[in-house]
Amino acid sequence: MTMDLMQHLLRLQDEHGRYGQSDLTRARAIAEEALAISAGAGQVARALALRICGNDLRMRGRLREAYQAVSQALRLFLEAGEKLEWARTVNATIPILVGLDRNAEAIATSKAALAWLMQNGERAAAGRLLNNMGNMYGNMGQPLAALECFERCEALAAETGQWDYVVRVQGNRALVLQQLGRHHESISVAAKTLRWWLKQDAKIAVARALQTGAIGLFHLGRFGKALRRFAKARDLFDSQASPRDVAVCDLYIAACYLELNRYDQTIARTRMVAEVLDPAQNGFQFAWAHLYEGVALARTGRVEEARRLLTAACRWFEEHGHSAWAGKARLEEADLLLSLGEANEASKAAGKSARLFAAAHMNTEEARAYLLRAESSLRAGRLSAAEQSVAKAYPRFSRAHMPGPAFRCLHVRGQLAMRRKDWDGARRLLTRAVATAERMRATVQVSFRRTLLEDKSSAYADLVWVHLQMGRIKAAHRLVDQAKSRALVDELAAVPRRRSQVDDRDQALLTAIERVRREYQELTAPLQLGPEQAVALRSGAAEPLSAKRAQLEERLAALWDQWELRNALGLGSSAPGRAPDAAGAYRRLAPGAAMVEYFAAGSRLIAFVSDRRGLKGWVDLGAPERVWRALELLQLNLDTAVVMTAAGRRDAPGLSVNARALLAALYESLWAPLLPLLGARQSIVVIPHGILHLVPFEALCDGTRYLVELTELSLAPSRAVWMRCQERAEALAPGHPDLVLGCSAGGALPFVEAEVRSIAGALGAAPRLGREAAGHLLGACGPRRVVHLSAHGEFRLDNPYFSTLLLADGPLTMADVSTLRLDCSLVVLSGCETGLSRVTRGEELMGMVSAFLQAGSASVLASRWRVDDRVTADLMDRFYTALLAGEGKAAALRSAQCAIAGSGVHPLYWAAFGLIGHSGALN
Repeated sequence: MTMDLMQHLLRLQDEHGRYGQSDLTRARAIAEEALAISAGAGQVARALALRICGNDLRMRGRLREAYQAVSQALRLFLEAGEKLEWARTVNATIPILVGLDRNAEAIATSKAALAWLMQNGERAAAGRLLNNMGNMYGNMGQPLAALECFERCEALAAETGQWDYVVRVQGNRALVLQQLGRHHESISVAAKTLRWWLKQDAKIAVARALQTGAIGLFHLGRFGKALRRFAKARDLFDSQASPRDVAVCDLYIAACYLELNRYDQTIARTRMVAEVLDPAQNGFQFAWAHLYEGVALARTGRVEEARRLLTAACRWFEEHGHSAWAGKARLEEADLLLSLGEANEASKAAGKSARLFAAAHMNTEEARAYLLRAESSLRAGRLSAAEQSVAKAYPRFSRAHMPGPAFRCLHVRGQLAMRRKDWDGARRLLTRAVATAERMRATVQVSFRRTLLEDKSSAYADLVWVHLQMGRIKAAHRLVDQAKSRALVDELAAVPRRRSQVDDRDQALLTAIERVRREYQELTAPLQLGPEQAVALRSGAAEPLSAKRAQLEERLAALWDQWELRNALGLGSSAPGRAPDAAGAYRRLAPGAAMVEYFAAGSRLIAFVSDRRGLKGWVDLGAPERVWRALELLQLNLDTAVVMTAAGRRDAPGLSVNARALLAALYESLWAPLLPLLGARQSIVVIPHGILHLVPFEALCDGTRYLVELTELSLAPSRAVWMRCQERAEALAPGHPDLVLGCSAGGALPFVEAEVRSIAGALGAAPRLGREAAGHLLGACGPRRVVHLSAHGEFRLDNPYFSTLLLADGPLTMADVSTLRLDCSLVVLSGCETGLSRVTRGEELMGMVSAFLQAGSASVLASRWRVDDRVTADLMDRFYTALLAGEGKAAALRSAQCAIAGSGVHPLYWAAFGLIGHSGALN
C-alpha cells in the first residue's frame, strides 16, 4: 500500500467520523468509497476500510454486519503486525459488542487494549477507548465505573487537544448522571454540548444532545418540554435515516406517555419500535419496549399479557448483565402485584429491588423501590412499615426535584395522617400533593392533559374528604370542581393556535392520515357495503371486515399520535384555563335555579347544592355500592328492552314496572336526600361524577312522577365547563344558518329521512341526506345556529376516538370532530349512544359530547343508549316545535319528554337524551 493511499484512507476515516455526527448519507458514501479504493491494496488498507465500514454499519443499527467487518479488520491488523491499529479497532468493536449484549467479551477486550495503548504512549487512542468503555458501563447499570472512565477520557482528550471529543464525552457523561439522579447537572451539561454541536451543524450530535436534555426534563416532571425535545430529536434522526436512533427516541417518548397515563399510545409506540428493529441485533431495545408495553398493559387491566412481557423483559436483562434494568422490570412486576391486591408479595419484591439499586448506587431508583414498598405496606395495613419506607424515599425525590414520585410520597403520607385522624396534618400533606400535580399539569401541552391526573385523582378525593371532616365546606366545593374535566376546561378556554409553517414532513404525514382515513371510511361506508353488510359490520358479525377495521384503526391511531407529537414540537405548553369564578357561576344561574354537583370522595358519595346566592350545603349520600348495583340492573333492563324493540315487541309492561322500581331506588339514593336543600326549583343543572354520567336523571321517579315532570334539567361535565358554555352562548352573534344532516345507514334507519326533512323545514334549512350529507360537516366549519345530525351512532369504550356517527361515505369519528372549528349554539346528535363517554379516573370525558364542545358548540343534545328511530323522530319534532316557539333548550327537551312519558311507555323511548351545556334559548 502506498503512503498516499494510506493517508487518503485515514482522511476518509476522519471525514466519516465528522459526517457520522451530521450527515449519515454522506458518511455511508465515504464508507463505500473506502471499500472501493482498498480492493487489492493489501491487508492494512483493507483493514482500515473495513473499520470505517464497521463504524458506518453500527451507526445504522446493523450490528451483526458491523461486527463481521471489524472482526476482519482486527484479524488483518494482527496479521500485518499493526498492534496500534488493532487497539484502535478494539475501540470501534466495543459499542458493537455491547449492542449485541456480549458485555463480558467487551470488558475483557477493552481492558487488554487499554493496557497496551497506555504502555505505548498512545494517549489519544486510549482516551477514545475509555469513552466507549464508559458507555459500556453506563449501559450495564454501573454508573460510578462509567463516570471514572469518562473523567479519565476527558482529561486525555483535553491533554491532546481533541476538543470535539471532549464535548462528545461530556454528552455521554450527562447520560450517566441521569442514573445517579443528578438531573439538573445532566441538563446543564447537555445544554453546553448542544450549543457546541449547533455551531458545528452536526445534526446527529445535536439530536443526541437534545435527547439527553429531554431525558433530564422527563425525570424532573417537565413533560411538555421533554416531549418537544424528543420530537425534535426524533425528527433529526429520521431525516438522517437512522432507524435505530429513531426507535430509541420512540422508547423515551413511550416513557413520557406512561407518566401521562396515555397507555394506548404507549402500546402503539412500543409496537412501532418492534416493527422497525431486528430483535437479533437490538435485543436491549426489544426488552426495553417489552418493559414499557407490559407496564401499559398492566395499567389497562390486561394482566396476563402484562405478566408475559414483564417476565420476558426481566429475564433478558438478567441474562445479559443489565442488572439495573432487571431491577426496573422487577419493580414493575411488584407494582402489578400491588394492583392485584397482593400487597405483601409486592412489598417483598420492592425490597429486593431496593437492595439491587443500592448496590449500584442508583439512589433515585432505590427511592422508587422504597416508595412502592410504602404503598404496599399501607395497603396491607402495616402503617409503621409504610411510614419508615416513605421516610427513606421522599427526601431523595425532593432533593432531586422529581415531582411525579414526590407527589406519590406526599399522598402516602397524607393517607397515613388520615388513618391516624390527624386531619390538619393530612390537609397540609394532601394540599402539597395536589399543588405538585397542578405544577406538573402546567408544563404539559393542552392536548396531553386529558390523562395526566388519572393516577392522581384519588389525592384530590382524599383532600375533599379531609376538608369536609374539618368543616371546610367551601374549600371542599372548590376542589371538587378543580378535579373535574380540567383538560376540557383548558381546551374550551384555549385560543386556537396554528403552527407557523407546515414543512414537507408535516405534509407527508397529513397526506398519509387522509389516505388511511379515506380507506377506513370506505371500508365501513353503508353506500359501499350495502345495508346487510353495514348492519353486520356494526354488530361485529362481519369478521374479515372487523379485523380489517381494527388494523386500519391501529394505523390511523399511530398516525394521529405522530401528528400530535409534531404539533408538540411546533407549539409549546399553554397555561391551564383560569380557575372557575364560583360567584360568577352562581350569578349565571337563572332565578329559581340550582346546581347539584356529585362527587365520590373515598368510600362516600357526596353532593353539593348551590343557587344564585352561593353554596347552600352538602349531603353525605353514603356508600355508593347500592347506586352502582341499581345502575347495573337498570342497564340490564334497558338492554332487554332494546332487544325486544328490535324484535318488534314494544309493549313490555313487566320491564316498565321493573324500570320504574329501579329509577325509584336511584331517586331515593341520589335525589331525595337533597330535597331539603333544593326545595321547589324551576330548573336544575346536574354535574355528575364517574359512573353517575350514565344516570338518566330525567327519568328518576319519586314513586308517582318522573323528575323531568317536576323540574327542568340540564347537565354539565363540571362547573367550569358549564361556565364556558354560558360564555360561549352569550358571545355568539345571531343570524347564522342552520345545518341539518342525515344518513339512514343504507336503509337500516327508515325514519331518519322523514325526521331530517321535517326538522330542516321547521328551521328553514336545506336537508342534506345520503351522499349529499357525506363529508359535508367537515367542510362546513364556521358559525352556525343549530347543527343537527341524524345517523347511526356507535360508542367505543375500548377506544373513544373511534366512536362514530355513520354518514354515507363512512364514519365521522370523535377524532374527526375534535379538529372542527364550529361556533354554534346547539348540536343535536340524533342517534344511538351519541352521549356516551369514557370517564377517566381524572374525570375527563372522552366521547362525542366533549368533541363537539371542544369544536365550539355551546350545548349538545345526545343519547345515553340505543334509541328507536321512530320514537326519536317524534321526540325531535316535539323538541324543535317548543324550541322554535321560544322555549329554552332544556325546557323544550322537557316538553318533548313529558309528552311521551305521559303515554306510559318504557323510559327507553324518551329518557335517552340529555342536554349538556347551555340550557337557555337559541341566541
